[in-house]
Amino acid sequence: MSLTRTLLVCSDFPVLTALLLVICYYRKFDYRVRVFAVYIAFSAIIQLTALVLWFWKMNNMLLLHIHVPVGFCLLAWFYQSVLESLINKRIIATMVLLFFLFSLVNSVFFQPVHVFNSAALTVESILLIIISIFSFIVFLNQKPEGMSQPVRKSIGWINSGIFIYYSSTLLLFYFSNFVMEYYSVKISAYAWVFHAFSSIVMYCCFIIGLCKQIRVYR
Repeated sequence: MSLTRTLLVCSDFPVLTALLLVICYYRKFDYRVRVFAVYIAFSAIIQLTALVLWFWKMNNMLLLHIHVPVGFCLLAWFYQSVLESLINKRIIATMVLLFFLFSLVNSVFFQPVHVFNSAALTVESILLIIISIFSFIVFLNQKPEGMSQPVRKSIGWINSGIFIYYSSTLLLFYFSNFVMEYYSVKISAYAWVFHAFSSIVMYCCFIIGLCKQIRVYR
C-alpha cells in the first residue's frame, strides 16, 4: 500500500474513534452535544461505507451527494441548539431549506451523482465558516443561556474543528473538479492527502470536545 493510500485510510480512524465515544457515552452528553453526536454517527456511517466502496474500486460519489445536504441539516440543527437564545429559528430553517433545494437541483441537473459535487460543498463550506465565526464571536462576548462552562469548552472544540476543516478545504472543494480533470493523478492525490489531514485535525477536535463531556459526567 502506497504512502498516499495509507494516509487516506488512516484518516478514517479518528472518525471511528469519535463514533465509539458517541455509542458508549451518548446518554451522558449535554443535549446540544447529543445533537452533534447524531451528525458524528451519520458521517461515520457514510465515510466508512465510502471507504469500503473505494477498496472495491466502486464509485462512491452518491454517498457524498447524500452526505452534503443531510450533514448540513444536522450541523445546522446543532448550531440552532447552541444559539437558540440568540438567533431566530426561522433563519436557520430557511438556510437549511434553501441549501437542501440548491443541493438537490445541483445533483439532478448540474453535477450528477457520479460526479464530485463541488458546487454544493463550496456553498456548504462558506455557510459553515460564517456560522462558526459567528459562534466564536458569541462565545467571546457573552454566555449563551443555560450553558455551563464545561459544555462551552466542549462546544468550543467542536466549533473549532468545523471552522478549521471547512476554511482549510474551501479552495480545494471549489477547484476539485478542475484539478482532477487537468492535472496529473499525483497532484490530485496530494490534494486529497491534504483533505485527509484536515479531516484528521477536525475529528481530533471533535474527540477532545466529546472527551471533555465524558470527564465531567464520570
